[in-house]
Amino acid sequence: MSENSIRTRNIMTASAMAAFIFVITWVVRVPLPFAPGGYLNLGDVPIYLTAWIMGGPYAAVAAALGSALADLIGFPLYALPTAIIKGSMALIVGFLTLKNRGRARFVIGCVIAGAVMVAGYAIFETVFLFSFDFRLAVAGIAQNTIQWAGCVIIAALLYPALKPAEKILKR
Repeated sequence: MSENSIRTRNIMTASAMAAFIFVITWVVRVPLPFAPGGYLNLGDVPIYLTAWIMGGPYAAVAAALGSALADLIGFPLYALPTAIIKGSMALIVGFLTLKNRGRARFVIGCVIAGAVMVAGYAIFETVFLFSFDFRLAVAGIAQNTIQWAGCVIIAALLYPALKPAEKILKR
C-alpha cells in the first residue's frame, strides 16, 4: 500500500471516528440526579477504542474534533479545553499501546487518560470558571470521576472486539 493511500485511509478513518465520538458524546447521556442539568456521557469509550485502533496522532485529532463539536452545541465555553483534554487522552492511550497491544496495557492507558481528563477539567474550571475557588469545582470532579470509571470499565469490556480491527487497520 502506498504512503498516500495509507494517509488517506487514516484520514478517512479518523474522520469517521470523530463523527462517531461526536454522536456517542452528544446522544448517549446519563442524567445525574445530584447535578441539575449535569450528565455523564460515554464519549470517552470511543476515544479509548480509537486510540488503540489508530494510534495517538490520528486518534487525538478525532477525539479533539468529535468531543469539541459536541461541546460547541451544548457548552461552547468548554469546546477548546475539551479539544485539548480529549486529544491528550487519545495521545496517552495511543502512546502506551504503541508497542504492547495487550488488554492490561490498554486499561492502564485508559486509567491514566481518565485521570488526565478529571485533572484537566478541574484545572480549567478552577482557574477560568470559578476564579481559583477549588471548592466550586468539586462537583465537576465527582461527576468526571464517575464518568472516568464507567468509561474505563466499558472500554475494557469492549477490548476483545478490537482485535479484528487490528488486522484490518494495522497501525
